[in-house]
Amino acid sequence: MSDVEDGFGQQVDWGEVAEPDARGLIFAFLFDRAGGARRVGWDEIDTWTPADGLLWPHFERKLPEVRDWLAGPGGLSRTDASALLQQDTRPRVLSHDDKLLLVLRGVNLTPGSDPEDMVSLRLGGEPDRLISIRLRRHYTMHELRRAYEEGAGPERCGALLAEIVARVVRKMTPIVEQIDGTVDDLEERMIGDLSETVVSDLTSVRQRIVALRRYITPQRAVLQQLHKDAPDWFARQDKARLREIANDMARLSEWLDSERERAALLNDQVSNRMSERVGRNVYVLSVLAGLLLVPTLFAGLLGANVAGIPGQDTSWAFAAVIGVTVAIIGVELWLLRRLKLI
Repeated sequence: MSDVEDGFGQQVDWGEVAEPDARGLIFAFLFDRAGGARRVGWDEIDTWTPADGLLWPHFERKLPEVRDWLAGPGGLSRTDASALLQQDTRPRVLSHDDKLLLVLRGVNLTPGSDPEDMVSLRLGGEPDRLISIRLRRHYTMHELRRAYEEGAGPERCGALLAEIVARVVRKMTPIVEQIDGTVDDLEERMIGDLSETVVSDLTSVRQRIVALRRYITPQRAVLQQLHKDAPDWFARQDKARLREIANDMARLSEWLDSERERAALLNDQVSNRMSERVGRNVYVLSVLAGLLLVPTLFAGLLGANVAGIPGQDTSWAFAAVIGVTVAIIGVELWLLRRLKLI
């Protein structure tokens, strides 16, 4: 898998994708806290101690072996293990003792994915270890794996977690920018005729905004809480970066709220213009019905199948009826214009 377009039309380079092994491990890195990084396997994971360095294993949630390892050799309590593996994946943050649980949602950059289908990422942090778990392929994890395979890594767990969060938030910016451009285009197109494609595109962009806000809005509060309640093992510079990330998330949330309001205004304009179009058509039909009402009555009287109908035996009677009918319509048009009804 090389450079391809994701569901939003962005060019993303997936390259070689890491797949989980039989025990659910996708990849793992050991950082020496001095800027070095190396990829490790199960042998190093099972024998790891904090003295060995900062450990980051990344797992696949679907396999039951992951739960067994978390609550067994992984050293997590069943409560912490269940929190990392639970089905509910709305953005949230929990901190107790020196442990941190963070659930985030990132845009789905998998080729062929639905744009509004955001991918969950579960992170369990400790002073010397960060455990991440995915349910579906996450581009941020893939991107970081390739970066750390080059041998350079973070010095602290707080720095690693902040880097992951920063990349998740950064991937959202082009999506909101694209929505902004789409709304701008719809505003320009609505200056002209209101076509079915405009209505369809407006409905589509509103659906995308609703889907993104479902996770971006609560994620804004989660990142603000993360910065406020960051554990003590976050260094000062890590907390400062979390503050900037929270501000970026707030800016994106406010931007998306603005796009929702713009889309709502456009939808109101569409509804008003459609109502005007329907009203105009009804008015035209009403005028036509009014114009034909008297001539129809006149023609109906002359067409009655009774004796004594004028002109029954006269050759020019039909032309006279046509002339009278035209005259009646002319008088009606004059009256309607005089009354400013047309």
